[in-house]
Amino acid sequence: MKKIVKLFLIMTVIAMCLSLTACGGSTTKVELSQYLSVSYTGYNGNGTPRIDFDFADFEYGIMSQWKDKDKMEKLGELTAVETTITYAADVSEGLSNGDTITVKISLNEEKAKEYGYSFTGLEKKFTVEGLTEPIKIDPFAEDIFGSGKIVDATLEGIDPFVCLYLYNNADLSDPIRHITYKADKDWNLKNGEVITITATMDEKFQQQGYLLTRTETTIAIEGFDRYASASSDLTNDVLQRISDRAYQECANGGSVDIYDGSSNMTPWGATIENIHVGDTALLAVNNQIDMEYSFLLVPVYKTITTNEWYDMAANANVTKTWENVIGYYKFTDVTVHPDGSVTYNESYVELNGNYTDTNAADTIYLNQLRSTYTFIEVPMP
Repeated sequence: MKKIVKLFLIMTVIAMCLSLTACGGSTTKVELSQYLSVSYTGYNGNGTPRIDFDFADFEYGIMSQWKDKDKMEKLGELTAVETTITYAADVSEGLSNGDTITVKISLNEEKAKEYGYSFTGLEKKFTVEGLTEPIKIDPFAEDIFGSGKIVDATLEGIDPFVCLYLYNNADLSDPIRHITYKADKDWNLKNGEVITITATMDEKFQQQGYLLTRTETTIAIEGFDRYASASSDLTNDVLQRISDRAYQECANGGSVDIYDGSSNMTPWGATIENIHVGDTALLAVNNQIDMEYSFLLVPVYKTITTNEWYDMAANANVTKTWENVIGYYKFTDVTVHPDGSVTYNESYVELNGNYTDTNAADTIYLNQLRSTYTFIEVPMP
């Protein structure tokens, strides 16, 4: 009889140990899936799950079972376990109403067991619902996008300095205002180039169900005036007009300062004769947006004579003549139009000095430009 009683007591102790953690305390069993919930953002066909685990209810459900004794210690242990809880859905995007997703919970089960917790319900299935149909917007529709439109895309300038000016002028309350437009290139554009404009919707509005029906478009750069950049750009007609203008500028007078490479001479009472335009002009071409792109330098030769040149040896005024003095007349804004005609800035033609000969002109004037410009020879009519 004593043996039977002793055996019963041993079995009772074993049963109690099985219900305790390390035979030192009770095990708290918790069903975790009850604290999971899922909401959805986006639109039908492109939904995204937003998973929530109600930690507040989870904590309350456990702490409400505690007695006042050892509460602080238990709270620390619970927090240590709680911080290891993570969760994720097996599908995180592209959802449609009626789809099924599974949310799985992960945690440090060894730590949970150490502190006397046993968790079940580590995954739960949800059926997607509540996603609205997308609100479709064509960001490049004719009534939205273009020059003078709500999204103003305007091209201005002269090849190779055509620029794209892109502004979204929609009202703040308009979803279009929350579309970002970006060009792959928006300045220093030339005829024949094609630029690509991309459009992206602000994520907040995507979550509200807005859908862009397309995300890019292209714009061809064409039909713009262009600055002359080759000898073939200049027609005989414009070259003749330029030649006549250069001749007339010289015939009308102006500066008679003469540079010889070492000094600057200014003869008094000088006259200009034997004016003739050179056989070859120079088209200066550059490709820096912050500098003049191209201009035409037309050489004009003349003879400068003065009867008031002071001869120090003779101590008297004598006649002095400089033959084949060269001066370059600068013609700017030489522009080729889509119809093939060519114009230039007729309001101002600049003389860049008179030089005793071509060597002096090259050394003093042209060499200063060669670091920036390439010279193209243009036969004059």
